[in-house]
Parts: sequence; structure tokens; C-alpha cells
Amino acid sequence: MLKTAEKRFESQKFLEALPDYRQLVSISPKNKDYNFKYGTCLLYSDEDVSEAVKHLSFACKGGAFQDKRAYFYLGKAFHYNYQFADALESYIDFKAKVDSKTGAAFREVDRLITMAENGKKLLADIKDIKVLDKTESTVDAFFRNYDLSDMGGSIIKVPDELLSSVDKKKKHSPLMYYPVEGGSEIIFSSYGKGDHLDLYSVKIEFSGGYTQPKKLEGVVN
Repeated sequence: MLKTAEKRFESQKFLEALPDYRQLVSISPKNKDYNFKYGTCLLYSDEDVSEAVKHLSFACKGGAFQDKRAYFYLGKAFHYNYQFADALESYIDFKAKVDSKTGAAFREVDRLITMAENGKKLLADIKDIKVLDKTESTVDAFFRNYDLSDMGGSIIKVPDELLSSVDKKKKHSPLMYYPVEGGSEIIFSSYGKGDHLDLYSVKIEFSGGYTQPKKLEGVVN
């Protein structure tokens, strides 16, 4: 099992390696290498990222763990958990400890450092939120509670005439912002004739009708 787990891990098949390392950690909970690799695999799963933080932190505790990649993945775990200051510390620690060969394979660390710095600044600017009013609404009608009096217009469901047959088949009921004045362009989501959502635009004619929906160019999603 260990050889299979290591092979999968080194091939970055983290989800395939996850069950193996889960079992290895349960057998040897104090093994730092198992904790490092299990924590890394958790990062690429849909499990609670705090579990990845726990196992990677255990592996890196003391600062002398042999596999320096652990500090990079610990930084990522902190990053995903919105612990940006801790993420920065781990990323910088990784850069200080890693050799040039390994560092070259993890060049994204500089970009991640910038992102963590930005995240740290954003969190520092967050103000306490005061709830002025509460109301309950159904999923189908929540948008009616938006107050657009300052900007005008309204949020409405996309009219049936703009929905494609695929939209109707998939019961896709998108919303759109309807401006005050005619002649404006409207953007909304639609399956069109395909199997995935894209953004489409129409123009409101002065008669109140719509032009034919046109798919926006480029990659949106």
C-alpha cells in the first residue's frame, strides 16, 4: 500500500492517494511524512480544509521536516482557510528552505505570496456589518427584495421568449437586470443549443421587444 500511495502522490494523483494515506495515518499517527502527504491530499478533496491544516502543521512543527514541499502545501492550506498571515509565513519559509531544483517546480509560490498579501489587506479593511432589517423569502422570489431605487431599473426573470428549448428542458430560470430606458443591452445566462451555460446579450428595442440573443465572444466560465 505504501509504494502505491507514494507513486500516486509523486504523480500528483492526490485524490487516488487519499484513502491510502488516510489509512497510513490511522496506523502511524505520529509519522510526519504520512501526515504531510495526507494533509496535501486533503487539500485537493472536498473535505474540510482545516483538517489539511492540522496534518500539515503537525508535519512542519519544529521547522526541521526533511521534505520541504510540506511548507508550500501548508501555506496553501492556510491560504484556503483564509489565514493569510500564516500562509505568507509558510510560503516565505518554503522559499528559504527549498533547493533550486524543487523551487523551480513550485514557481507559483511568488504569485501565491502576492495573493496572500492582497487577502491579508482585504481582511484588514473589513468593517463590522450591521443588520438593518431581516426578511424571509423563497428561492424563486428572493430577487424581489433588492432595492435598486438609487440606480433605477429592476431585476426580473428572463422572459420565456428569450429562453432556448434547452433552458426550458433543464428548467433554467435566470435573472437579468432590466434598465429604465429602452435601447439598452441586457446580459443573461443561457444554455443556448448546447450543454453548458454561456452569457448571451440582447438589445431592448424601442417597441419593447428584444433582438435575437447573441452569444458573447471569448471564454467566460
